[in-house]
Amino acid sequence: MLEGNVYGGVTVVSFAFSKSGNSYWNCKCSCGKDFIAFGSRIKNGSIYSCGCRKYEGLKNNKDYTGQKIGNLTVIKPVEKEVRMWLCRCDCGSFVKKSSKFLGKSRLPKSCGCLSKRRGINHPRWTGTDLVSGHYFCSILGNAKSRNLLVNLDIIELTNMLKEQNFKCALSGLELKPPNSPERFRGNVASLDRIDSSNGYETGNVRWIHSDINIIKQNMNSDDFIEWCHRVTEYQESKKQCLKAFLKIPKNSSCILSRPVIHSYRYENYLE
Repeated sequence: MLEGNVYGGVTVVSFAFSKSGNSYWNCKCSCGKDFIAFGSRIKNGSIYSCGCRKYEGLKNNKDYTGQKIGNLTVIKPVEKEVRMWLCRCDCGSFVKKSSKFLGKSRLPKSCGCLSKRRGINHPRWTGTDLVSGHYFCSILGNAKSRNLLVNLDIIELTNMLKEQNFKCALSGLELKPPNSPERFRGNVASLDRIDSSNGYETGNVRWIHSDINIIKQNMNSDDFIEWCHRVTEYQESKKQCLKAFLKIPKNSSCILSRPVIHSYRYENYLE
């Protein structure tokens, strides 16, 4: 019988119940907590407390009270049985962290605010305030895959965007830097090669609107501008023809050819 015996910090009080041929006993821990335990585990010494001494003897079982770890200041221990600590972050919020978390040197120590930072405020940010290292590396990677020369650095690209006054070199539209938090709303700056047969060299690059760069593809600057003029002139001529058509009286015998009328709604071409 186990009743009345003491095993480590556990005192066996009375028999509780039997299940599947195994006996369970009511026990009292040295900390004062009552619990039920498996009889054979009590006898072989694998149960020596209610769980309050679970972390005794562990390497990381130390007192962190008052310590400054990363952005966290440890205030006091909480939930002692699992070694949790109440911490105050530099951002002002309070958070509970385990001894295991506080003891790992590679983890960023904060309430989570560090992982939410974006752009230049991110702890792993590389590059300048306008052009990220990730964007510049993508340019280098694309150039390498196409065997294009790159003799520019990220500082030159940043200064070029400032010299253009954050304006598209072709359209004059306002541009957002590639790493801007609002870049997903459009008007994003994209690096363009003036002569697509040459690489990313000084005098052969400029910042333009990303949508324009997609349309331009590998065309040279002069060819692209010529095509833009052709499209504009043709659309303008269609608009004038449709305006003239709408001015013709309904009872007029004048007949316009089908290509001139076209299948689009007339209102789309009118101001």
